[in-house]
Amino acid sequence: MVVMMNNRLKQIIVLLSDAVLISCSIFLSFSLRYGTLIIDPQMYHILVILPFVILVRLVVFALSGLYHGMWRFVGARDLLSIIRAVTLSSLVYVSLLYLVQEVSVYPRSVFIIDWFVTLILIGGSRFAYRLYRTGFSTGGMNGRAEEAKNVLIVGAGRAGEMILREILGNYRLAYHPVGFVDDNREKRNLCIHGCRVLGNTREIPRIARSEGSSSVSIQGPRGAKASKDFARAHWPSFLWQSRALTSFAQV
Repeated sequence: MVVMMNNRLKQIIVLLSDAVLISCSIFLSFSLRYGTLIIDPQMYHILVILPFVILVRLVVFALSGLYHGMWRFVGARDLLSIIRAVTLSSLVYVSLLYLVQEVSVYPRSVFIIDWFVTLILIGGSRFAYRLYRTGFSTGGMNGRAEEAKNVLIVGAGRAGEMILREILGNYRLAYHPVGFVDDNREKRNLCIHGCRVLGNTREIPRIARSEGSSSVSIQGPRGAKASKDFARAHWPSFLWQSRALTSFAQV
């Protein structure tokens, strides 16, 4: 019950913040259209359509599922959903304005500018929160730097990227990503979320020494037993631990 109330409260806060951003977009659109912050001559027309625009956009946003996502995990799919919702709500409110009142007093460019500004504000607010959460996680990790274990991720592919994202997004794991190793030579020196591909699997001992650590956790997408057997066969004197992708996600 408490969880449901908290979620509902968060949705209300997001909805209210979107209403504020939509209002700002309307005022900014008129200011950009007329090239001035003094928009007193247009204030009456703005106030006439403002409640209508807010209502239409919020209804379309809700029906599009924008208030059911988790902002800390916002990504490309969420951006596409935002673009669709903003575009659809613009088409709906402009069409309804043509039906219910004379819209010749509103320059057409205002609606185009409003679409673009709304997209920037609504999308930007979501991604800004994600950046804030990422910074918070990084800050928490930095606060536990002495406890953090260096992590060398084996495999600079999709599974490795998922592991890195989990490490960066969850400071409670107390891991510090050193970088990637991958046997694909074309990936060498490339970066994923700021972490560089440092070399191939044969260079793991050298990379560990260069990072000033005698113990590096090897996080790989292969099974834990396979990773363990592989490591024992190739680096018997190297202090290590391995973890499969599935078990790592459960930490």
